[in-house]
Amino acid sequence: MTPDQRAIDFQTMAAAYAKQYAPANWKIQTLGFNLFDLGPWLNRVRAAKDDLEFYEISAEYVARLEDTHSSFITPSHFTAWLGFSVDLYDNRVLIEQVNRSRLPMERYPFEIGDELVSVDGHTAEQWIAEFSRFLRMGNPRATRRYAADSITYRVQSEIPRAAELPESAAVIIRGRGGETALYTIPWLKSGAALKNVGPVPSPRAIMGLPEGLDFDMLRRLFRKGAWTVSPRNKLFRGETEDEDGSVAARRYLLGWGATAPRFRLPDFTQRLGRNPFDFFYSGVYSSHISVLSRACESPGCSSASISIGV
Repeated sequence: MTPDQRAIDFQTMAAAYAKQYAPANWKIQTLGFNLFDLGPWLNRVRAAKDDLEFYEISAEYVARLEDTHSSFITPSHFTAWLGFSVDLYDNRVLIEQVNRSRLPMERYPFEIGDELVSVDGHTAEQWIAEFSRFLRMGNPRATRRYAADSITYRVQSEIPRAAELPESAAVIIRGRGGETALYTIPWLKSGAALKNVGPVPSPRAIMGLPEGLDFDMLRRLFRKGAWTVSPRNKLFRGETEDEDGSVAARRYLLGWGATAPRFRLPDFTQRLGRNPFDFFYSGVYSSHISVLSRACESPGCSSASISIGV
């Protein structure tokens, strides 16, 4: 894409947020991120060296909202996996699953519970910091866990430069006894990697509107959109292999992408959430709070009981 085309694409995306993202002012107050201030972002977009850098900037812009329900998706199905998965335990990146059909014990004698030290010369913490630019979640802990998982399982739809991975990675792992070992592990790649968009025509103005275009119909379709976590999200993709050799879908969080909460709710009158197209799960319930003040001992002062109905 040309610099002007990237700028147009970026402004189109930003305009959608400016018009439809309700918590925009709240994000300014709580996070200090003003999605309406496009000047610095457009400077970076126009100076991008390639299309992948443009996608990185776009992903970083959306990630600054720290909103799990909002994400930038690079148009790619490419994935790459090292054959083992990691997660955070006491802020250490530890191995929690190994696919022994790909990484046999005799060649790769690391085990569940061993620590991932580095990949290709970058420490686990450096990778977490890098991926957190694009993968911010609703809180810092969730962000760190999501970014840590991406060290060994790269999805280009979320990490644009996953397309540039070499055939194998240099991985250093520390055993539970404190010893470290270097392994050369091949990436298992799937899907077509997107490295550039290529020459595309610039948008041109047209005289009038396409014949038969029904804006009322389009508006109704938009309102019926399924507002939920994208099925292309990394946590929905890939497989894990248990110790007994059985293969199952990757599983991490209960209720991920579901409208209804997993925890038990008080008795209340449900308003939203029955329809699969509802954006929220909401309702109304009554609560009674009683507060008994401490008795006063000074003259003219008496204790009081206050009841508040909600």
